[in-house]
Amino acid sequence: ETARLTNKPRDRALKPKGPEVGYPVPSELVGGLIGTQGTTIQELMREANCKLKVVDDKDENGEEQGEGSKIVIMSGDSEVVERAKEVIQAKIDALRAAKGKGKSKGKGKGKGE
Repeated sequence: ETARLTNKPRDRALKPKGPEVGYPVPSELVGGLIGTQGTTIQELMREANCKLKVVDDKDENGEEQGEGSKIVIMSGDSEVVERAKEVIQAKIDALRAAKGKGKSKGKGKGKGE
């Protein structure tokens, strides 16, 4: 009987419980948002208590909206989604601040973005 209990999924709190909501992320910051082997986004999911998934930003015809733009998909009740938005925006702000302090490796494409 104990063995059956240990086979149950542990991430019940992260299961979608509401409509999916998209939150745009600048393409140049997606790597920092995900982190090495997904560690950063996993930490953000725990902090927001919400499942997060990064996908390409596509229109209804499946065409990409802009060069490499991404969307973070989150789902849950309105409080969970709002918390997730705050957590994601705080991380985006931190990544932008770090990028602005000369931590960029100069691999931009020179498009003035």
